[in-house]
Amino acid sequence: MVVYGQDRLDEISASAPTAVCEIDNGTFKNYVITPEDFGLVRCTKEDLVGGTPQENAEITRAILNGEKGPKRNAVLLNAAAALYVAGKGTARGLNGCELAEKVIDTGLAKAQLERFIKLSNADKVLRVLLTCGARILDLDYETTERQDEWMILDTIAASAKERVAAAKEALPLAEQIARARELDSNTGFPFEQALAKKRMSFICEVKKASPSKGLIAPEFPYVQIAKEYEAAGADAISVLTEPACFQGKNEYLTEIRQAVKIPLLRKDFTVDEYMIYEAKKYRSGCSAPDLRDSLSHAAVGIRGDCQRTWPVGTGGSP
Repeated sequence: MVVYGQDRLDEISASAPTAVCEIDNGTFKNYVITPEDFGLVRCTKEDLVGGTPQENAEITRAILNGEKGPKRNAVLLNAAAALYVAGKGTARGLNGCELAEKVIDTGLAKAQLERFIKLSNADKVLRVLLTCGARILDLDYETTERQDEWMILDTIAASAKERVAAAKEALPLAEQIARARELDSNTGFPFEQALAKKRMSFICEVKKASPSKGLIAPEFPYVQIAKEYEAAGADAISVLTEPACFQGKNEYLTEIRQAVKIPLLRKDFTVDEYMIYEAKKYRSGCSAPDLRDSLSHAAVGIRGDCQRTWPVGTGGSP
């Protein structure tokens, strides 16, 4: 299930209709759902605004303690979708909200949170829960596996900092900025325009490996893959440049830019402003921090293999 909140949220929205593409056994269907379909009152987008990590943790605990309101409704909607995808809800997840409410109101969700806290680092667990409210309903969730994922993220972030330090030795930040500013900055924001169409948009990924899957493509004709994406109608292409765990290279970005006309996203762990100017240098035209308002799709209920690598320290989701 792929969803797009029509108020530009990358989840099922409690403040607007949500476009849904549902894929099942090789077929797919499109439809639109609203909060009212689930018996919920529509809110404003401002009602869903969070705050600092500590404030968001308090919001999460308040919801699990039974506090009602727009934020709880947003959790219920997305939990309902996750339950439906898991085969625990009826068509379109219309009874999923009832199941989610039951899990919260009976204290099962809070008990699961406390269990996570005992088994793992509390701060990391809360970050996981805030990333995906539906995760608290997965009573079979493998905590140790999630711990391993966070350790991998820490390793990749450390590696990214080392890469930046080495890059700065070769080309200082001031010079990198100067070179980036020499390039045309009047791009017209093509990535955002590509995703602003009134239909479902597709960002297709060029990735050689991942921490969980290992080597995905021993033979890796990345330029040809990008060309095929463009020919198939992709709106944009995401190119992995992280080398330690994803076996990416900056050169992939440069060569693909020369081969296709659609917008590109440099997907990496952005730990320093240097990497943003570096992305411009490699002709991507944008880096992950520039796109937090442009990413207009999200997978609900699918674990995946760390399909997105977000800027560290910006509140993004791993």
